[in-house]
Amino acid sequence: MEEGTDILPNQTATAFWKNRLEDEMPNGGYKYPNLRKMVATAFSLPFSNASVECLCSSLKLVKTYLRNSLKREKLVGLMHTNQGMKAMGIHAHQIKLDGMLLDLVQKVQSNATNSQAHEVVENELSKIAEN
Repeated sequence: MEEGTDILPNQTATAFWKNRLEDEMPNGGYKYPNLRKMVATAFSLPFSNASVECLCSSLKLVKTYLRNSLKREKLVGLMHTNQGMKAMGIHAHQIKLDGMLLDLVQKVQSNATNSQAHEVVENELSKIAEN
C-alpha cells in the first residue's frame, strides 16, 4: 500500500479526500489534479434543496402581487431585512421606530431614484451629525 492511502475507521469524508488530494508528485504538482476539481465541485453542492426552497418561499411572501414592480435593489433589501429579522428572532411589531427615522423616511419622495433617496438621507444625517 502507498504511503498515506490507508483509511482510518473514524475518518470523515472531508478528511479522507483532503488526505488523498494533498498527495504530490516528485515535481511538486498534485498527483490527482482532475480529481481535485471534481471533488471540490461535489463538496460545493448543497446537501438538499431545503435552503433554496425556503428562500423561494420567503421571496414569494415578500414579492406579492401588489409589490410586483419592485426594483431589484429594494427587493434584495426587503429579503435581507426579512432574513435578518428571522435570524435574530425579531418580529415587525417589536421594532420601535424613533421620530428621527420616521422624519427621514417622510423626506424621501416615494418616486425618488435610489441616488436621490441616498442624497436626501446623507443630507439629513449630516445635519443631525452637526447638531
